[in-house]
Amino acid sequence: MTAGRRLPTSARRIRHCVELATHASVLTVDEFDTAADRLAYLLNQDGDFCDEDRVAQAYLRRGTQRPNGLIPIDGLLTPHAWALLEPILEKHAAPGMGNPNDTTPCVSGTPSEEQKRADTRTG
Repeated sequence: MTAGRRLPTSARRIRHCVELATHASVLTVDEFDTAADRLAYLLNQDGDFCDEDRVAQAYLRRGTQRPNGLIPIDGLLTPHAWALLEPILEKHAAPGMGNPNDTTPCVSGTPSEEQKRADTRTG
């Protein structure tokens, strides 16, 4: 139940999950998903989930390193986790930083405009 994970976490959630489960036996998959989406909307029309709800949904998954050395990541971050990660990415994933195609890659400080222009890894 993908939409069920979007419901607010509270005592009401259990009651509504039971209600959805009773509908599951008579609805098609698409009808069930629509019903679950509708229930999520009715319970939380402003979409303003509390911190507990965000933490319950947050995850960060690291995949297995590929033969080329790259490691896939996937996740949903809380605003706090993103606030911690964003400055790191701003610095180390910026155009021109750590470019393996550069003869002298910039690994600290600020990359030059030439290093930024030569970096074709980002848009």
